[in-house]
Amino acid sequence: MSSDLTSTVGYDSIIQHLNDGRKNCKEFEDFLKERAIIEEKYGKELINLSKKKPCGQTELNTLKRSLDVFKQRE
Repeated sequence: MSSDLTSTVGYDSIIQHLNDGRKNCKEFEDFLKERAIIEEKYGKELINLSKKKPCGQTELNTLKRSLDVFKQRE
């Protein structure tokens, strides 16, 4: 490491680290956005499935109530 007072080695290293951090944050943001889109689609498909396919119509008590609540969610 240089002991020269005009050296920018430390500054350049910090700037590179900050730029890398910004890039990582952007990549993570893009990942989360794409995941949210996938989860939204998945949730809608589950709702559609619960409306299309009869399930547990002969069940009683707590399982019947649980299935009814699940089917009502939109």
